[in-house]
Amino acid sequence: GFPAKANYADIYTFYLMYQATEKLKLNARGEYFTGSDGFWYAPGPNSHNQELLGLTGTADYSLWKNVISRVEVRWDHSLTGDRPYNVAAGAPVGKKNELTLALNLIYNF
Repeated sequence: GFPAKANYADIYTFYLMYQATEKLKLNARGEYFTGSDGFWYAPGPNSHNQELLGLTGTADYSLWKNVISRVEVRWDHSLTGDRPYNVAAGAPVGKKNELTLALNLIYNF
């Protein structure tokens, strides 16, 4: 991380899983991150602890034997008003929110 007076970090996570059908599984994950100023990302102009929230929803579908298709949506959010996401080199600020979409095809050997 970045230098800070007293470094600490805590992460709390919860999971929910639901087998909707024999082939379809739905998952939800929530994460709360807190840390001293500068622990998760560069310190801002106002010295305060950093707090982030992440929420992820996933749908797994077994297409064929040994093949899983997965779609995942993730939302990351700064709870303190900081803008740590998608900061370009030399840019003064980034975004408070970040949205990610992932598509996977997984073959199990």
